Amino acid sequence: MKNLVGILLIGAAIALWWLSRGEANSRADSSAAGTPIVVPQPKPATPAAASEPSGTVAHAQNAEPTAAALALEIEQALREGSAAKRDRALYVLMPRLVASDPSMATQLALTREAGLLREELLRQLVRSWVLRDTQSALKWLTSLPEPADRDLAGAAAIDYLAQNDPASAIELSLLLGLGTRDGSVEHKVQLWTEQKPEEAVAWALARPAGAERDQLLARIAYVRAQQDPVEAGLLVLEQMTPGAARDDAIISVIHQWAMRDPATAASWVARFPPSPLQTRALAELETTAKQAPKQPINSSSPFPAN
Repeated sequence: MKNLVGILLIGAAIALWWLSRGEANSRADSSAAGTPIVVPQPKPATPAAASEPSGTVAHAQNAEPTAAALALEIEQALREGSAAKRDRALYVLMPRLVASDPSMATQLALTREAGLLREELLRQLVRSWVLRDTQSALKWLTSLPEPADRDLAGAAAIDYLAQNDPASAIELSLLLGLGTRDGSVEHKVQLWTEQKPEEAVAWALARPAGAERDQLLARIAYVRAQQDPVEAGLLVLEQMTPGAARDDAIISVIHQWAMRDPATAASWVARFPPSPLQTRALAELETTAKQAPKQPINSSSPFPAN
């Protein structure tokens, strides 16, 4: 009997333990089910992060506008009439357009209606183009069909070239026939001779003999006579074609020489054979003697007889 009671007590204890274990598991499951699972979410992209890399953005902001965009901006600026915008179009945007697309720049200038703005566009076009590609610019302007456009563009190129390349400026003047009647070509030759006489003389002597070269040599001799009349006289006598132009150049040299050294100038003139030229030369000496200060006599002459 005692054994039976013991067995019943043990069974009851086991049953109570089993029931208490089930409740604990049930509470654990309920607690787990009531707690939400938090899944980390990526942070939303900021505007800076969503944009392109900073280097790419900076490059895009600083990129040079296309030729078409530059041409459109020039047209708009000229159309609005503001002096500031017009100057920017002419002196800032036009050179940039020439650098980007010379063909589009020429089209923009040539298709504009006649007037001062068109002329200034052509000038800026030529100056900018000559600076970047002289040969292409000169080839284009010499092929212009309209004489007025060709002369205007040529004058702009000549003025620009004269600053650093007087030989090209003078040659272009002669090619286009600009400045050959008003003394502009001779003036450029004179300035060049004053600055770099050896270059000017060598360039002139390399040109084909004829009236054009004689005209250039006469101006060079006039300039050189003020510093070295011996050189000037020999240049005229030995390099110029005999005739009226050479006679005029000789008289010019005599005048410059007599102002510096009348005795030596007179000695040279005395070697001339009797002729109308000698008569003119003697008259020039007499006239100059009234103007020039007294100089010591130098009886020797470095010149050959004419």
